Amino acid sequence: MKFKVKTDDLRNAVAELNTIIVPATTYRAISFILIKASKSDGLILQATDYEINLKKRVEADVVEEGAIGIPGKFLNAALKDFDEEELEVEQTGSESLKVNAGLKKVTFACLSEDEYPVFPKFEEKDSFVISAQLLKENIRKTAYAVSKDTSNMVLMGALWEISTDDSLFNMVSTDTHRLVVNKSKVEFQKPPAQNLKLIVPEKLLSFLVSSLPQTDVPVSVVLPEGDGKIAFNYENTEIVGKLIVGTYPDYESIIPDTSSMKTIVLDRIAVLKAIRFVSVLAEKKSYNVNLSFEKDVLMVNTDLTEVGEAQQAVELEDNKESIKIIFNINYLKEVLMNLDEEKIEFNFIDQRAPVLTKPLDSNEYFTIIMPIRPIE
Repeated sequence: MKFKVKTDDLRNAVAELNTIIVPATTYRAISFILIKASKSDGLILQATDYEINLKKRVEADVVEEGAIGIPGKFLNAALKDFDEEELEVEQTGSESLKVNAGLKKVTFACLSEDEYPVFPKFEEKDSFVISAQLLKENIRKTAYAVSKDTSNMVLMGALWEISTDDSLFNMVSTDTHRLVVNKSKVEFQKPPAQNLKLIVPEKLLSFLVSSLPQTDVPVSVVLPEGDGKIAFNYENTEIVGKLIVGTYPDYESIIPDTSSMKTIVLDRIAVLKAIRFVSVLAEKKSYNVNLSFEKDVLMVNTDLTEVGEAQQAVELEDNKESIKIIFNINYLKEVLMNLDEEKIEFNFIDQRAPVLTKPLDSNEYFTIIMPIRPIE
């Protein structure tokens, strides 16, 4: 194998592939990146951790075709220090590869292609095409509430509900302390053939948020024959990941009727800044924050700790409600961080009942968060 490639092109691809490879455990190959050089396709780079399979295509001038596995961590580190615009790469033995440019040269102890896991192949059952930007934003808004509790596997992923009849794409996540629902009407560039319900695991969601471009690039989402896998194709990238197989809880049944709730309109940024300010004295991750609503003012404060207490007042417009509600400080902070709108609704019944937050005058995106019950 022998080829020339733009340094930045190879460096960027390897950096992304390096985000999913893991240190060698019982199977050495998953700490390697497989590089295939083809005169017709350029370079095809692959990485896997057995949950996510990633393939990137990079343009290159291929002199001799071939394939070999390179230790991903060390290739990624070495490429950061090459300043030259182009690299020359050559296989120097059955399990060795040389990368050089200018006065720099590095040779890697490699892995034969036969020892590397095969990239998944499958027959397509259904597929749809959607904007990368829309998919990325909707995942960002919901993935943060996915459960980390391994005792209930279905909650360790986000529910995707797709209705072809009315072009609805709903994303739902919950960890039982909060529920996030994002209902969006989308223009599919190609709709699926049938209605779909998928549970996408948190690890794949996080990777998609970091990997998908913030543009309208079309993403082809493919569902293979049989349960358990999903694929994403866009630009020079192919991702194959695992789905969670199971039945997601009936989240609709726990959504309260806002017509029976009291509403306070909040300046989201002002409240978020206040929470961040008082959190400097939070001694542990699960610390509580108190929201005390009075006429035209909200007092945000932490409980007294060994290091002291902090509070900040936030002005309210036309508020006549008086109530104190206690939250896990990080749960509330994440809710406010993932809303985009300046003005939001804070809907409540009493200090023990679930609180529903959403953008002002919108019902498409909302979060239900459980408060901390006050000590009697």
